[in-house]
Amino acid sequence: MFMTVTLTELKGEEMTTFQDVSAYILHLASRAGIPVSNLKLQKLVYYCQGFSLGVTGKPLFEEEIVAWDHGPVVDSLYHQYKQFGRNSIPAPTAFDEDVFDEIQKELISDVVNTFGHKGAWTLREMTHKEAAWLGHSPDGMSGDSTVISKEELASFFKGKMPNQEYFDSYISSADCATPENIVQVPGNISTADEFVAWIKQG
Repeated sequence: MFMTVTLTELKGEEMTTFQDVSAYILHLASRAGIPVSNLKLQKLVYYCQGFSLGVTGKPLFEEEIVAWDHGPVVDSLYHQYKQFGRNSIPAPTAFDEDVFDEIQKELISDVVNTFGHKGAWTLREMTHKEAAWLGHSPDGMSGDSTVISKEELASFFKGKMPNQEYFDSYISSADCATPENIVQVPGNISTADEFVAWIKQG
């Protein structure tokens, strides 16, 4: 069972970094044969941070998450991997997973196992339906580049778990008249241009 602590209790504690989290995600994804682009990595890191705050009350990293047009982003992480464009990012050759405790490892693994198989664009669309990002979008389509605070993330994700039920709730809230209208977007679709090209293929 997860233990809940408050953010104020964490002052002075040594914390893992967003590089630790992204490296562990890439390691787990590679082991599972899951390709991860920069866009998908951003969303997986966001969900790891969000669920960690919501379930344990403890952030995985200190770096701020900001609201960009394509969803929540860790700016420094984007620049770290932007040279890969829409291509898959290779897994790190070496990293120390022991920087995480067992609860953190379980949570990150749950995020990768649940959301890693979804397309990057699907994850992007999920974040656009969530209050954490919508609170920083003046028109519901573009982000205002301001910080989505840890308190906001903790409030939104409180009590939520990174499991299939969470993804199913996104599907059920999508603008679909009936379940038959739900279209499965291929996992390699990462950008709006790729999505449009896929639609045009018929």
